[in-house]
This record gives sequence, C-alpha cells and structure tokens, in this order.
Amino acid sequence: MRLHIFNPEHDLVLAAQGRDQRYTPPRAAVALRRDLGFMPAFWADEGDAVLVDDVERARTLSAPFARWLHQPLFVGDADVRRRVRDGHADWEVLPWGWDRMVRQRLLDDGLPPAVLPSDNLLGHIRQLSHRATTIPLLHQLVGEGAMCIGERWVAHSREEVLSMLKRHGGGVLKAPWSSTGRGVRFVGDSLSASEQGFVDNTLALQQAIIVEPHYDRVLDFAMEYEIATDGPHYAGLSLFRTDGTGYVGGMIAPEEEKQVQLGQLLPLPLLSAADRCLRAWLRRAMGTYIGPVGVDMMVVCTPKGHALHPCVEVNVRRTMGHAAIGIAQRLTGTAATMTIKYDQGYYQLKII
Repeated sequence: MRLHIFNPEHDLVLAAQGRDQRYTPPRAAVALRRDLGFMPAFWADEGDAVLVDDVERARTLSAPFARWLHQPLFVGDADVRRRVRDGHADWEVLPWGWDRMVRQRLLDDGLPPAVLPSDNLLGHIRQLSHRATTIPLLHQLVGEGAMCIGERWVAHSREEVLSMLKRHGGGVLKAPWSSTGRGVRFVGDSLSASEQGFVDNTLALQQAIIVEPHYDRVLDFAMEYEIATDGPHYAGLSLFRTDGTGYVGGMIAPEEEKQVQLGQLLPLPLLSAADRCLRAWLRRAMGTYIGPVGVDMMVVCTPKGHALHPCVEVNVRRTMGHAAIGIAQRLTGTAATMTIKYDQGYYQLKII
C-alpha cells in the first residue's frame, strides 16, 4: 500500500541540523499540516492511504473536493502502528519531502528501517537542498542562452554580505535552508539592525548566507520533475503567484495552456534548452534519490526586454506545482486557480 504524507515543515527540518529528528516546528507550519494534511488525496490513487494528524478533520476538509478525489483512506499514526502489529509493513511511503523528522515518525510507528531512506540518502537530500548547491547549475544554465540571466553568491560573514550588497546596490538575502515565506530578506546596500540580526542569526545557525541581485520579476514559474530509477521525467510546468517570498496561488490548467501563457513572454525553445540541461544535471546530481523535484524559475524584465532566470532554487521534494499538476489531471473544463489563504488562525485551500 502507498502511504502519502503532507509534511510542509520539511524545509525547516533541514535547517534544524542536529535538532532535526525531534524538531518542534513553528506554529504556522503545524497549522499548515493540520489544515491541509488531506492534500495528497489529490494525487493519491484508489487504495492509497494518506497519513494525517486528525482523520475526522481530514475527511471534513476534503469533502468539498470529493468529486476530484479517488477517495483514499485517511489514517492516523495509531492506524499505521496497528497495521504493522498485524504483520503488514509493506508501505511504500511518499512524503512531501524526506527528512529525519518524518523518518523518525515512521520508525516510531513501527515501520522497519529497510523501507525508509538511509542516513546517507537523507544527508544527500539535505545537501542538494542547500541553495549554494545550485550555483554551478545556474552558471551552466545562464551560459545556455543569450536570454538567460542570474547570479548567486555565498557569504560566510556579515562583512562579506555588506561588500556584496554595496557592490550591487542591494539584493536579496536567503538562508541556505528555509521554508517558503521564511528565511528571505529584500535589502538595500546597507543593513538595518533587524537585517543585521537576520544575517548574524543565519550565519550562526547555518554557517553561510546566500546573496542574490534583486530582479524585476514578471512571472514566477517552475519546471516539475519526477526522478525514477531510470532518471528524471518531466512532469509539467507550474505557473504560480507569490507575495514576494511566500506561495499564494497557482494555475490549474492543461500543459498546453500554460505553455501558451509562458510563450507570450519567452520563446519556448529557450525552455526546451533549459529542460535538456536540467535533466542532465538531475541525472548526475540526484544519486539514489527517487521522488519529485521542482526547479523554480522567473521571467524577469531587463533593459533589453524579458529574460529567463532559469534556477531560482531547486526543491528536492514535492511542490505546490506538483500539486497543481495532479489536480489539473482530475479537473475538466476551463482553467482554475488554486489558492491558499491564512485567515483567523487557519489555512484554507480553494480552487476557483
């Protein structure tokens, strides 16, 4: 049986370093998992299970979307432990992202280590998720096309950060590991007291900080992939909106429709060239990792017109783009929009 898990705290767990197995996520991450734990039902198949914190809550919150779901079985940790005690440990586990915390949860539920990732693989996933890992890839992608743009540097001290900001008239600071909406600051060519605190705290916890130019963004999008035993497979495009740092909503539509919209801003052969380069890199870099990967990109405005930033970051996990693609496969009719809103202490998923 396949067991799906929505663990949106994944990126924060990667940042927690030695505290990751028994890490306590912040309240917002716990609320996101609590309120949207049913989301894997959109891509789960008949007979699959979805591990949630509250089974009855998951049933209630998924009910408005029932016509698009294959009605997987919602289960709690007690259900998993019961199945293991009954001699059924044949789960194929498919979390949002693999990390030590989700593995420890499954070990606590009685799953044998043999069906879970090794320490070496989890360490490899964590290193791949470090934002500095993509710097050589970004250089390679930018070299592939005249309409590509993008730079990224690593700083190891506040002095290095300030030097880079002064050189480029400001920029964007990013923690090497951070969750969507967290660990990102847009700054000028000097740092306020709070920005200095962010830099110093990030350096103390993660030993580095990423510095990037501030681009004039026109559109956020991503290329989504599934890594299988025979290599990377292209899953589709994701067109989405952010509030500057965090995900707000995404387009649910057939692949052709998304290509038409993107093709109004960039020549599609440019994306094909980026796809070829990305597949080659993924084949080399992923090692024994099997699962989803998303490569975030941007269309940006330059004095010469629109250009492609081909690698804002690489997410070695499932993304909201994968979720939108899964939902689009079950929707019929015109394009829709998936939004996630936080209101009065709760997250709400809407498809409109």
